[in-house]
Amino acid sequence: MRDFLLVRRKQGWIAFRPLDEEDARHARHVPDSPPSQVRLSPEYSLPEGFVPLWPSSDATDALVPPDLIERLLAWQSDFDGSYHPERGWLSHEAKERWATSSAELEAELREALSGKAELVVDLWPLGQKERHYPKG
Repeated sequence: MRDFLLVRRKQGWIAFRPLDEEDARHARHVPDSPPSQVRLSPEYSLPEGFVPLWPSSDATDALVPPDLIERLLAWQSDFDGSYHPERGWLSHEAKERWATSSAELEAELREALSGKAELVVDLWPLGQKERHYPKG
């Protein structure tokens, strides 16, 4: 089970904080069943080990092979080190490296989710429109 709570902030910012007992008492029970749609999208400063797939759940992660999960974690880490929320990409090379990696991961994830879930790819840091791949 994930131990972070997603918290919305002003101006569209999203933050994560550790889940505490008070949160657990008020949390709505959501079944941890596989989603019919999975979104690949980076996010600013995700906690270490947080896979950039949405909805964020163990059931979502279970649809993806462990070696691909590791590459998605590295992709998110590269994003964190190469993209600043206010200034954008730190260099053109960093953006190109991340874009190349994104295309490779998108293809692998599309194959991994084939027949299991629709894939939605949102690479907003590259200025690309959202792409949808049906599960079938």
